[in-house]
Amino acid sequence: MGTIDYIEDGVIIQIDESDGRNPANTKNNEPTDAESLAIKTAGLAEILRRKRDRLLADTDWMATGDRSISDEWRTYRQALRDLPETTKDKWPYLEDSDWPTKPS
Repeated sequence: MGTIDYIEDGVIIQIDESDGRNPANTKNNEPTDAESLAIKTAGLAEILRRKRDRLLADTDWMATGDRSISDEWRTYRQALRDLPETTKDKWPYLEDSDWPTKPS
C-alpha cells in the first residue's frame, strides 16, 4: 500500500492510501469551494511571508553591530514586520502598492 501527499491546515503531510482523509476514499473527489479557497489562501500567505522575510533579511546588515540605521530604514523594516497585521483586509491578496516602500 502506498502513500499520498495530503494538505491539512495548509501543511502537506503524507498519509496511507487507506486513510479516511484520502480524497479518493470519499464519494466526491473534488474539494469544496471553501476547501479550495483555504488551500489557495494558505499557499499565498506562505509565499508572502517568505517575501517579507527575504526583504527583512536583505536589510539585516543595516541593523547589526554598531551601525546607525536611518529613521527611514527603521520605519521600512518595522512596516515589514507589521505585515500582515496592517493589511488584514487584503491579506494575502496584496498588490505591489500594499507593500512598504523601500527607502532610496
